[in-house]
Amino acid sequence: MQRYVLAAVTLALLGGAVWLYFQDTSSNASAQFYGALCMRAGLVCGALWLAFPKVVPLLSRRPSPFKLAIVLGILMVVISPRLALPVGGVVAVIGVLQAVKWLFAPLETKREQPSKTKEK
Repeated sequence: MQRYVLAAVTLALLGGAVWLYFQDTSSNASAQFYGALCMRAGLVCGALWLAFPKVVPLLSRRPSPFKLAIVLGILMVVISPRLALPVGGVVAVIGVLQAVKWLFAPLETKREQPSKTKEK
């Protein structure tokens, strides 16, 4: 179901980009900006739609702050591609911090289950 929604969003974004492209936007800079933004976001959503079966299991094993950093990083790069290096650095630092947290976390001990037999 989620993949179908992602495909619909992709088609809507790409359709909006095509519609804005064929409009008379020579004097309207904001329409050109939104057209380019729709095109980039549509292409990223399309790539995510293609990789969806591989991305879901990969993200399910990651902690929530790391997932949030990846999603926000992708959104920031889609809006402004010049932010790719700083955002990549921030995501890498968060990943390293998560690895250090995992490395120094205490191990879970297994508790013995009390026996269900009654002692008399």
